[in-house]
Amino acid sequence: MDSFQSFSSKINPFAQRLTKSFTQAKQWSQEKMGTATDVTELPKEYNDLEQRFDAIRNVQQTMLRLSKTYTSAPLSLEVNQIGESIWDFSKTVSGRIQSATMGGEESGAGAASGPSASGGPRSPTEEPVPKTVYHAMGRNSLKGSEEVGLEEPYGAALFKFGSIQEKIGDSKLQLDDDVRFKFSDPINNSLNTSIALALKARKNVYSSRLSLDATKNNLKNARPEHADQAQHEILKAEDEFVAIVEEAMSLMKAVVESPEPLRHLSELVAAQLRHYKESYELLSELAPEVDELQATQEALYRNSQNH
Repeated sequence: MDSFQSFSSKINPFAQRLTKSFTQAKQWSQEKMGTATDVTELPKEYNDLEQRFDAIRNVQQTMLRLSKTYTSAPLSLEVNQIGESIWDFSKTVSGRIQSATMGGEESGAGAASGPSASGGPRSPTEEPVPKTVYHAMGRNSLKGSEEVGLEEPYGAALFKFGSIQEKIGDSKLQLDDDVRFKFSDPINNSLNTSIALALKARKNVYSSRLSLDATKNNLKNARPEHADQAQHEILKAEDEFVAIVEEAMSLMKAVVESPEPLRHLSELVAAQLRHYKESYELLSELAPEVDELQATQEALYRNSQNH
C-alpha cells in the first residue's frame, strides 16, 4: 500500500503537468486558428515595458557580436600564418631530402652537427606571427630598413615607421583587452543573467495566460453542478497570472533601468579615445620626420638627374 501511495505521489505531479501542457497547447491552437473567443489582454504597461526591454536586448546582442572583431585576428594575418606554416613545412622536408641524398658523402662530424641552417626546420619562436597588422607592418619595415640600409633616406624612414607601428600595435592590443574585459564580457554576462531571467519570466507569462484562457473556456462548457469549482479554478489562475506578470515586469524593469549598458558604452569610448590619442601622438611625431626624409631623397634624386 505504501509503495502504491509513493508511486501515486510521483505520478500525479507529472500527470498534472501533462494535462496543463495539453490544455495550453489546445488554447494556443485555437488562438492560431481564430476560434478562441476569450483571450486575456496583457496590461499596456507590460507591453510598453516589453518593447523597451527588447530594444535594449537587441542592441546588446548586436554590440556583443560586433565587439568580437576587436579580438579576432585579421584574415590577412591568418592567411599569412598558414602560408608561413606551409613554407616552414616544405623547407623542412626539402632539408631532410637534401640531407638524405648527401648522407653517403658526409658522415661523422657532418652528421653530428645536425640539420644545416638552410635545410633544418626553423624554430617556431624565431619569428612569431604578428598579433596585429601594425606589428606585421612594423616587423616588415624594420627588416626592410636593414636590407635597404639606414644610411639611405628610405631605409631610415622605414626604421622610424616600423618602430612607430609596433608601438601602435601594442596600443591596439591594449584596446582589445579593454574592450573584452570592460565591454564585451560585461554585456555577455548581462545577456546570460538578468536578461535571460527576464526572458524566462516572459515565457512564463505566455504560458500562464494560455492556462487562464483555457480555464475560462472550460467554464463555458462546465455543467451547472461544476460551475462553482470552475469559477474557483478561474480565480486561482487569475491570481497566478497576475503574480507572474508582476514578476516579469519587475525583471524587465530592472534591465531597462539598469545603468550598466551606458557604463559599458562609456568604458568603450574611453578605451577607443586612449588608443586613438596615442596613435595620433605617435604619428604626429613621425609625419614631419618622414616628410623631411622624403624631401632629402627628392633633392638627391634631382641632383643625380642633373649630372
